[in-house]
Amino acid sequence: MAMNIESVVQENDAEEDTCCKPYREQFAEFEEVNTIIAHLSDICDTQIAKERAIGRLIFILDEYQEQPHLLDPYLETLLETLLTTVRRPQCPAPLLHVVFTVLYLITKVRGFKVILRLLPHEVSDLEPILSMLDGYTDDFYEVITDLF
Repeated sequence: MAMNIESVVQENDAEEDTCCKPYREQFAEFEEVNTIIAHLSDICDTQIAKERAIGRLIFILDEYQEQPHLLDPYLETLLETLLTTVRRPQCPAPLLHVVFTVLYLITKVRGFKVILRLLPHEVSDLEPILSMLDGYTDDFYEVITDLF
C-alpha cells in the first residue's frame, strides 16, 4: 500500500515538473528571435510565412512574461533592427505592419516604459510617422496594433 502512494506522489511530481514553466537565467532564444526580425522583409509577402513567424515570436516572448528583465540586454539590438527596417525608404505597408506587430509583442512583454527609453526621441522621426499614420486606409483591426 505504501508503494502505491509513493508512485502516485512521484507521478504527480513529474506532472508538476512538466506543467510548470521553468525559471530561466537568460534569453536563450535571442538568436532565433533576432533572425526572425532580421528577415521580416522576406516573410511579409506570404501570409503563411508571416503567421508562422509571428506565431513563433508570440510563443517565445510569452515564455518571458514572468521574467521580462531577461530581455533587457538584448532589447537595444532587437529594436535597432526593427528601426532600421522602418527607416528604409519606400518601406511597404505590409512590412510596416509586421514590424509594428513585433514591436507590440516586445512591448507587451517588457512594458512600454522600458521600450520608450530605448526608442529615439528625435523630431526628425515625427514627420515620417505622422505621414504613415495619415496614409492608413486599412482595416481598423490591423491598424490598431500599429498605432499602439
